[in-house]
Amino acid sequence: MSTASPVPTVRLLVGPAEADEQVVRRWGGRALGLLARHAPDAASMAAAVAPAGLAGEAVASVLGELRHRLRSAPASEVWFDLAEAPAGDPAGATTAAAAAAVGVAAARLAGLAVRGEVAPVRLGLRLGDPGTGGTALEAALEALVTTAERGADAPEVELGALPERLLVVVPGPGGAPGAAALAALERSRGLPPGWLQERAEPSARSAPVLSSAQEGDAAAVRGVWAEHARLVLEARAAGLEPGVERHPAHLVARHLTDLVLAAG
Repeated sequence: MSTASPVPTVRLLVGPAEADEQVVRRWGGRALGLLARHAPDAASMAAAVAPAGLAGEAVASVLGELRHRLRSAPASEVWFDLAEAPAGDPAGATTAAAAAAVGVAAARLAGLAVRGEVAPVRLGLRLGDPGTGGTALEAALEALVTTAERGADAPEVELGALPERLLVVVPGPGGAPGAAALAALERSRGLPPGWLQERAEPSARSAPVLSSAQEGDAAAVRGVWAEHARLVLEARAAGLEPGVERHPAHLVARHLTDLVLAAG
């Protein structure tokens, strides 16, 4: 049974290769799969995250809510990473086609939210190099708006919508497009003022990302759980926002740590 504990902001950072409207549900399912495979009971989960300093009794008390969250609300934000180069791109920049696919995925994710399905509350686009980030942002935004405007003419599976706001995530200094540039993009596409909102990426670190092969390695998965939980605790103690979730294993550790902290 679900408890009434508050849900902090949990952000997925998703590369172009995984940019589709099912990414939240898929990552939640993968996180549940890792949990079932490598920590099927309270004792094994408590042992996995003990190096982070989470008490075994506290971990055991929130496992039911952890599974509930991974099924029903795995993430409150999804950031599509326009800074990540697609496989095989020697230029190291997100191509216009990949950025457009990201825009389509963002619109369809917003469409899922309209239909009451599992979807994030907020969407964002993470920019890359100042020299290419603006071009990728324009391509993604054009595809997002075009997909949303299809409205009732789109098949149900392709239904898109405009999110209430779109975050423009800046990973570091020097990459911000600036308020004037964002306002110009809004005007050019008939969007309301302030619809594009600049957001700085949290400075806190995340645990390493597991490869597909490592997901089958219990020691590797449990090590990432413990490391990510430790980093979340460190960020909270320093008054910082925890880092983004870059892998489904991060979702397990993040939600678990937040639940233990909320339980006191």
